[in-house]
Amino acid sequence: MPVIGRYYVQPQWVFDSVNARLLLPVADYFPGVQLPPHLSPFVSEKEGDYVPPEKLKLLALQRGEHPGNLNDSEEEEEEEEDNDSDGDEEGENEEEDLEAGSEKEEEAQLTALEERRMEGKKPRVVAGTVKLEDKQRLAQEEESEAKRLAIMMMKKREKYLYNKIMFGKKRKIREANKLAEKRKAHDEAVKSEKKAKKARPV
Repeated sequence: MPVIGRYYVQPQWVFDSVNARLLLPVADYFPGVQLPPHLSPFVSEKEGDYVPPEKLKLLALQRGEHPGNLNDSEEEEEEEEDNDSDGDEEGENEEEDLEAGSEKEEEAQLTALEERRMEGKKPRVVAGTVKLEDKQRLAQEEESEAKRLAIMMMKKREKYLYNKIMFGKKRKIREANKLAEKRKAHDEAVKSEKKAKKARPV
């Protein structure tokens, strides 16, 4: 028999709270609610690694910040998309008016081009402009040139090690990008599933 004033949660809340070393909000762990993904306490992300949104939320909680509910922001995005679709019908009438106006603009541009072409037959002298050198771009070019020369001057063994290190870094970046794309695809699938459920009559 349920007791008033007591929260009933799924067992994963205990393990997640122990792993996070703090009491997590119980709203995500009520019976019947889809549980958040398990985050391993033994993984420490380095710079350039993929960090799931749940981990970011947990880190914010550990710092004492209130990250807000991710679901609320998703629902707001869905409502905005619905409002945008309503605005599309009004936009069609505006597009027709714009098309009529754009035809007149095109005719005016064509006549202006013909006048310029006639004037273009006369020889003209245009004063030159002084181009200012971009110091930041020059510094980057110098740095990349120095790096290229340093690589050229490396011994064969050092160059081999350098290439191995660079390959490892590139592979890590590729894997992080792949995980981010997978997460994005998953979130979009969940969002479309929610929309389909809302659209379905009860």
